[in-house]
Amino acid sequence: MNFSNKPIKFSLIMISIFIVLVIGFSQFGLERLKNDTKENIQETLQTVLRTNHETLYIWISQRKLDIANLAKKRELVNLTSKLIIQNKMHIKPLYVSTLGKIKRYLSPELEKNINMEFYVISSDRVTIASSQDGYIGKVNFIHKYRKNNLDKVFNGKTDYIKSIDTDISLDSTSESSKDSIPKYFIVAPIQDIFGVTIAVLAIRIDPSHEFSSITQLGRLGESGETYAFNENGMLITESRFEHQLRSIGLISPDKQSEILLRIADPGVNMLEGQIPTIRKEDRPLTLMAQSAIQSESGFNVEGYRDYRGVPVMGAWLWDKDLGFGLATEIDMSEGMQNYNEIRNTLIIILSITVSLSILLFTLIEVMQKESERKLKRAHSELEERVVERTRELEDAKSNLTRVNKELEVLSITDGLTGISNRRNFDIHLDNEWRHCIRESMSVTIIMLDIDYFKKYNDTYGHQKGDECLKSIAYMLNTTDLANRPGDIVARYGGEEFIVLLVDASVEYSRLIANKIHSGLANLKIPHETTEIDNYEYVSVSVGYAREENINKNGQKELIKKADEALYKAKHKGRNQVCSN
Repeated sequence: MNFSNKPIKFSLIMISIFIVLVIGFSQFGLERLKNDTKENIQETLQTVLRTNHETLYIWISQRKLDIANLAKKRELVNLTSKLIIQNKMHIKPLYVSTLGKIKRYLSPELEKNINMEFYVISSDRVTIASSQDGYIGKVNFIHKYRKNNLDKVFNGKTDYIKSIDTDISLDSTSESSKDSIPKYFIVAPIQDIFGVTIAVLAIRIDPSHEFSSITQLGRLGESGETYAFNENGMLITESRFEHQLRSIGLISPDKQSEILLRIADPGVNMLEGQIPTIRKEDRPLTLMAQSAIQSESGFNVEGYRDYRGVPVMGAWLWDKDLGFGLATEIDMSEGMQNYNEIRNTLIIILSITVSLSILLFTLIEVMQKESERKLKRAHSELEERVVERTRELEDAKSNLTRVNKELEVLSITDGLTGISNRRNFDIHLDNEWRHCIRESMSVTIIMLDIDYFKKYNDTYGHQKGDECLKSIAYMLNTTDLANRPGDIVARYGGEEFIVLLVDASVEYSRLIANKIHSGLANLKIPHETTEIDNYEYVSVSVGYAREENINKNGQKELIKKADEALYKAKHKGRNQVCSN
């Protein structure tokens, strides 16, 4: 009897080992996929953050140039000179008249750029003209709070003045909370014909409008957002979730999120209907805000609560020169969506496998007991059944192997477009880079980005946007763009694609880049809200860079060059090809 129990025990041990191995390898694969997903999200968040940060600097530089040119206008210089003389001589009627002319002269500039107010400050730091009459004749508050910056401007340098958090009231006898919103200024010197600074022009910029138009470009997916905040942890740009903030009571129905919203952790997910137990004013800043206002830059892809209490992944920085911080975040549920779907699928497969294994063991045990009773009578039949069940086990193993291979393909394939994803591209680039170093071959990187794709999604919907991405990916994958050994086409992220060409000449690299541009043009995908002049179809900006001395320069430098070429194409008006 002990002898007959040996096959049953052996089957139980083998099935148990099999199940343990399958679960162990699956857990290992899932953990690796999870880490890779988080690394990709981290890179994407930091890239978007850096891009928005650089764009803010470009915008401020342009505004400084515009306001410096405005301050040089002869009419403004003459009016300012008259105003200074009339103020000193106390010629009030003429002074009032000249003040009105300055207001009328500067009014179009304020309306055009949605600037909040202006100030003309004399050399004794007194406001002699302003869109806010209550400040005229008083020492300007910029002198009080940013004296060094103002001194630089009087020495002839146009300057950006970061947040001035004041409670100055237009009425000297009262306090006004209305004017307690932090102020940001561009200040330029007004100089006479001899180059002497006779006064300065200060234009107050509105971060909620100007900065929001830039940070809105950093919205990833359905839940990603980029926003700016001051040293008090207060939002200074528009939130993507204003309708949610109103519905959960974080802001009043008639208010906007910027300035009025403190980036505090409510302790619970308010979107799920949970009620915070801590009062608004007592809530701690979010993990991100606490780090940033301490002048720390960083990231977190393990998850932390944002100001709605929603678990998010984010990257952030603090810029002491700009006087505010910048953060890019995405809901963790969206960021980890692909991983969670793969994990759930694998859990289902493992559950089915374990169930089948247990069922198989049960069947074997029943058959073994039956065979003990009828061994002499049905020995041959028993052998046939054992062979059949063994074949079923092998089929189950084969199916599991096939599923695992399919999962491996999914991990390196973009789920929407069907072409290689960012992870597969990085692996392929690393392998080909080493190969090209050994063979002394060149490497070309081509990056392309769909122009005004957000407007396309806003106009036609995200389903059409997905179809657009699929069409472009199909064109890239079927137009002989990367059909040589080592070449690859991949979706790099969002509406951005990337192409690797191995050992391509300068002429061939340029040919492929232009072929990509013309290939998309031939698709003629309608885009009625594109801002490309005299063009009504979806277009792409293409940038490429080629490196021969790859043993000296690294992969990141080449990708950066290609990205800079892409930015150059966008800066020159989009819908074109540029090289670096």
